[in-house]
Amino acid sequence: MIIAVCALAYTVWQGKQAQRHNKLSFRPHLTSWSHQNTDKGVYSVEIMNNGLGPALIERFIVKIDGQIIPGEGTQPIEKGLKILFPNVQYQSHQAYMANRYSMAAKEKRTILAIQFTEDTCISLDKT
Repeated sequence: MIIAVCALAYTVWQGKQAQRHNKLSFRPHLTSWSHQNTDKGVYSVEIMNNGLGPALIERFIVKIDGQIIPGEGTQPIEKGLKILFPNVQYQSHQAYMANRYSMAAKEKRTILAIQFTEDTCISLDKT
């Protein structure tokens, strides 16, 4: 009877450890990635979920020098680009994640893709 009680206790403990391990393994892991192609003057920023579980995006904000840039949708990104590049010619494509967005495991989204004009690329290389 002592052996049976010990086996039962060990089985319960092992089940709790397995449950804890599975819970920790099935987590999201958000990372950002930036790409730069200097030949074409293109720069892009992506966010991806490298984890095994879905990531719930509580809120999406843009900050420059610690200040939150206000706006709806892609407006904060557009305003941020105007702050960072006030006198520079570029074309850009922006995306954002709405509040409470659920990002699946292994999902990747491009947040910003910006292409500078050739004249801008030359002047940026000189500075």
